[in-house]
Amino acid sequence: MKITEKEIKKLCRQYDITNYTINQDGSIDVDGDVYLADMILKRIPLNFNRVSGNFICNHNRGLVSLDGCPSEVGGDFICHRNRLTTLKGAPTKVGGSFKCYNNVLTSLEYCPSSVGGNFECYYNELTSLEFCPSSIGGKLECWGNQLSKEFDVLFDQLSKEEKRILLKYHHQFEVWYQGYNHDNAVELIEEIKDGLL
Repeated sequence: MKITEKEIKKLCRQYDITNYTINQDGSIDVDGDVYLADMILKRIPLNFNRVSGNFICNHNRGLVSLDGCPSEVGGDFICHRNRLTTLKGAPTKVGGSFKCYNNVLTSLEYCPSSVGGNFECYYNELTSLEFCPSSIGGKLECWGNQLSKEFDVLFDQLSKEEKRILLKYHHQFEVWYQGYNHDNAVELIEEIKDGLL
């Protein structure tokens, strides 16, 4: 449901959102940060398009959807400690870190393909790193999920660059294809150690 410009301005005042531009489709661009944490939100109150700074919507225990979140975030995107079961609606571009830990995610589908900082998806219910960003500028932190213990041991032994390569090529080696395939993971890691770029 599209809301009026007057309603958008009222919501921006209510949530202390400044330096914004209202687009023709009713979404808003924000030059700066958006802080919607610890507000007991059940949904994102506005439709965001671009946010140049950080977009923070963590600690909203009733939040089960990212509908309304910006498609692009220049800084960090922080949505941890909610009740999210999917990342549908998450930004496609994140310049900083992406923090979705402590939710109930079973898949990383809909996460950005590239994250400039850390990608933190620990303490969810993930059984696979399929759909994980292929490019992560910082660390990948994925412990506390339901990934294979064998994979966890292998993954922890890799350097940051080797982890990046594994995430880039795991599809071609079918590391996760109808479940985790340890032999394929070992083969990929051997290829990486032999110089796969």
